[in-house]
Amino acid sequence: MPTYLPIAAYMERESFDPETGDPGILRDEWRVRDVADFAPGALVAAWGPDWRRYKPFASHVLEHRYVRRGVEEPWKPTQSANSEEQALQHIDDKAVALDPYLKELQQLRAQAQEKERREEEEKRRRGGEADERRYHRGRSAEAFKKLLASKDAAWAERWNVWIAAHQSDAARAAAERDPEFMRLHHAAFDAETVPAKRKAIKEFLAYVEGRREFGRFGGLDGLELEDEMSESRTCVRTADGKIACGERIGASARGVMFHGTLVPLPQYARSFLYAWHGGQASAAYSVASRGKGEPETIFRAALELRDDAKAHPSRSKERRELDEMSTYLEALAAQAGYVGAD
Repeated sequence: MPTYLPIAAYMERESFDPETGDPGILRDEWRVRDVADFAPGALVAAWGPDWRRYKPFASHVLEHRYVRRGVEEPWKPTQSANSEEQALQHIDDKAVALDPYLKELQQLRAQAQEKERREEEEKRRRGGEADERRYHRGRSAEAFKKLLASKDAAWAERWNVWIAAHQSDAARAAAERDPEFMRLHHAAFDAETVPAKRKAIKEFLAYVEGRREFGRFGGLDGLELEDEMSESRTCVRTADGKIACGERIGASARGVMFHGTLVPLPQYARSFLYAWHGGQASAAYSVASRGKGEPETIFRAALELRDDAKAHPSRSKERRELDEMSTYLEALAAQAGYVGAD
């Protein structure tokens, strides 16, 4: 057995003599030895007669000792391992590494811990931002609900009609190419008081209703056929000359939105969408505010919830509930005949 083995790592901290109170240094030291270097019975004395039964492939042993205020204490075996590298992995992360492999191992551990710390920090930041967005969405939605219940409800109804009628990819693309549209849209979306909401909606509708790329009445030419109308039904002539009839949304709405049969939404689903929608421009809000929607709009609402779910940890309650509601809405859209829901 060699009389000297190199120290793999050490750690020092201040220590006081328990009898005199004099200050000093307590030093931890670690080294790795081959099992064959130990005297017969030494490891049995340390770990008991059955240690080989539980560690049949152990070839190395990690030893530790204290150096108390300059006095070296005996080495004691602390951990058996199947290789020298495995034994080094049991050394305290706070120790100063002297062994080259241990130095590299500590660097890799530090990098992994830093990556985990950044990921946790990013997760907290995203969670905080999500809470902030949810707070402002709630204020905005509350202002919109109050506007719907006020004497100026017609403006909220017209907004609902226009937004619900412009859920197509073409309409979204046209909007994204128009900076003024986006500015006015965000202003209406972000307003958190009734006066601000009413003013922003007026400005938005005044802008979009005169622009050809959006269509005056949600992609229809807006020719209402008065003789075909009733209290709950209305018909319009579409751009290709065909007549389409659907449910009226808001008696005071100037524009008439038609996308076929409107699918009713259960109250629990409507309440859920109210809590999680992305604002008045979202498909989720369109469906929640009316309590029903076109199959395509319901499917788009499902996609919005699916995107929201990604901002939450995979096993969180929020993600589970968002995914479950997304699946339900997708199935509802598919049952209503929306071919894009496959």
